[in-house]
Amino acid sequence: MSEQKSYDRIKCLEGLRGFLAAWVLIGHVGSFTAITPKLGVFFALAFLPVLTAVQAVYVFMILSGFVIFFLLTKSNEAYPTFIFRRFFRLFPVFLLALAVGVLVNPVHQFVLANVSWHDDSWVTSQLALAQNDAQFAEQHIAWHLTMLHGLVPDAVLAQADAAFSGPGWSISTEWQFYLAAPLLFILIRNQLGFIALTILVLLCPFLPNWLPFINQGEPIRSSLFNQLGWFYAGIVSFVLYREAVGVRRSDALSFKLVAAVGLLSPIVIIYCVEGHHIWLVLGLWAAFFALMLGGLVKKNPLGMLVMRLLEHPALQYLGKISYPVYLLHWPILILSLRGLIAVQPTVTATSAYFILILVVPAFTLLAASLVHRWVEQPGIDFARRFCQQKGRKP
Repeated sequence: MSEQKSYDRIKCLEGLRGFLAAWVLIGHVGSFTAITPKLGVFFALAFLPVLTAVQAVYVFMILSGFVIFFLLTKSNEAYPTFIFRRFFRLFPVFLLALAVGVLVNPVHQFVLANVSWHDDSWVTSQLALAQNDAQFAEQHIAWHLTMLHGLVPDAVLAQADAAFSGPGWSISTEWQFYLAAPLLFILIRNQLGFIALTILVLLCPFLPNWLPFINQGEPIRSSLFNQLGWFYAGIVSFVLYREAVGVRRSDALSFKLVAAVGLLSPIVIIYCVEGHHIWLVLGLWAAFFALMLGGLVKKNPLGMLVMRLLEHPALQYLGKISYPVYLLHWPILILSLRGLIAVQPTVTATSAYFILILVVPAFTLLAASLVHRWVEQPGIDFARRFCQQKGRKP
């Protein structure tokens, strides 16, 4: 298979991104209405009691590890160009979501305090978080403007990673990965570098205990070190994909494949011990990845069917606007719930769920489409034009 053909036939990743964005939205509707992990799980297309929005975010991180190394291989961009373009891929929509989150914060507090299920543990914790956001608004905003808010220890600023936007915690992790990705890409070109990265991933769960002065011995949820295992799984998947389709093999590639497959099991064990549901997340990704490779390389009927489903225009479009969907559904959910309790103050959690599961996706798709057209795409286009004018490889 030619290099260009292999790149052109990976549209299913866009569809997967759309599916994951929908999964996060539905999971958060379930959380806000105290339904997850009950009905929220069912409507997230699974019957497993551990399936919530956070698992979709972990799959997003695996997908990001795969896609970013895919892009680095394809474009061969210089580091400043890569970072500049990635910044404008994230920041415009992130800034808009931050501004909306600040404005909606009083409504957020009111809703969580006045729903009939306000004694739910998740709702109670979110109310405390919203109150903390308002109390330390200036500090939270300052850290968010760097997109490094996920690195702030609780001793410096409590719960900085999710201030004003519940889903925003992972954007900081993503930005940290973008900053490191070109260096990691160079690192894994040789055997020693790949071994070093693998060892680092294996050691990451133990770092909080070894370095208790950083965050009082607790992991910083949004730090890249805490989430590096997910990105590593995506990187390994890309190496496997590159081997399978015969794109730009390196002399050390066979060793990398053996090392990656051999060392994934200890990673699974370590993260299971640490309490993460990594078996579910990696299982979902492994199933998708196997089907994708089967459809691409072996023309497996089931794999090709999955690819066709993910390449459906509806899922492709949802994947295209998945980033604003991911960030904007949160304030839309808050405002929708505020309107609902204004009309029916004693609405039950179950009734609220079934109403919001129809209302929130509709308003989110509308808002995300507009934001993609007027904010996200212009930011992407500006970065591309700027790099072209400066004579850098686009």
